[in-house]
Amino acid sequence: SSVEFMEDTYLFNETEAAIYNCTDYNSTECEEIPMVWLICYEEPEPTPEPTPEPNLEVVFQLVSFDDAGEVIHDRPEGVVIAVASHSGDEDFEDFQFGSVCDDYVTSNAADIICKSKGYERAIDFGNVQDYEAYRHGWNETVYRENVEILMDDLRCPEGTDDFANCTYTLNKHNCDHNEDLVVFCDAGDSNSTDYRIISGVIYAQEDDEDVPHPSNEGLLVVGVVNTRTGEETYGTVCDDGWSMASAHIACRALGYESAYMWNNTSSAAYVPDHLVDELEIVMDGVSCPGGAVDLDECSYDLMNHDCSHSEDVILGCTGEGNSTSPSPRPTEYPTS
Repeated sequence: SSVEFMEDTYLFNETEAAIYNCTDYNSTECEEIPMVWLICYEEPEPTPEPTPEPNLEVVFQLVSFDDAGEVIHDRPEGVVIAVASHSGDEDFEDFQFGSVCDDYVTSNAADIICKSKGYERAIDFGNVQDYEAYRHGWNETVYRENVEILMDDLRCPEGTDDFANCTYTLNKHNCDHNEDLVVFCDAGDSNSTDYRIISGVIYAQEDDEDVPHPSNEGLLVVGVVNTRTGEETYGTVCDDGWSMASAHIACRALGYESAYMWNNTSSAAYVPDHLVDELEIVMDGVSCPGGAVDLDECSYDLMNHDCSHSEDVILGCTGEGNSTSPSPRPTEYPTS
């Protein structure tokens, strides 16, 4: 509403609680001044803390994506999906699921979500808009699966590690899917959850060639993506911890049958030193236990090493390789 003032002047010092506290309240010996309008606003009622439904159980899932954009559920990172069901409904016949808006989410709430998945803690959190690597895959999933936003205003008091002490709202939000929560959990192993391997290739270069070409024997180059920024880096693999078991697993990952050799002493025979020096070392400390058949069974560090290029892995594989496997094309290599 609006209120019309009298033509008298009221002197406010911005500290008065009422108009009768102002000076010259009863004075009428004033020059005429333009009319003044005052717009009044009612003090909004405080928003009550949301109260979860009684007997409602909530579990969380983490949704990430592979290189083809397919959904993956077994990584210690991803868009957070809440699944809510009533206690005693073991078969989840009566349940709701959807994404979690990042409103009011703190590091403590992110820790609680990660711990509920069996991880030690959260190492980072944000929303889909913050992480380029998640935008495209998640937007397609939302459209394809008709994903709704289920949870908003998630508040977990500092000091609590139990989700039962958190408050939230269900099926009521003021968010869009750019605000969907993403968490990165500490898996407790040496593999950095900030990065993941996206491709690999073996490079060699003939004397009459200007640039290296893919081969079954030569310098092992791996492509790594930063899961937060989407930035891709291609580089070499340090031989620390490397073994013949690691070599077999690497060859099979590249589509070959097995490895027949590996070493770290003759990279110059395959790729000139000045080109190798332009690459980063992206992988170190590869350790594959006996009997391991997949890289997921090995431990390693990504984008963290204590090596020089004299320790780069040279790998020789048997078979034809997999032509459909993505191969990195280092931008550092000249094209002419």
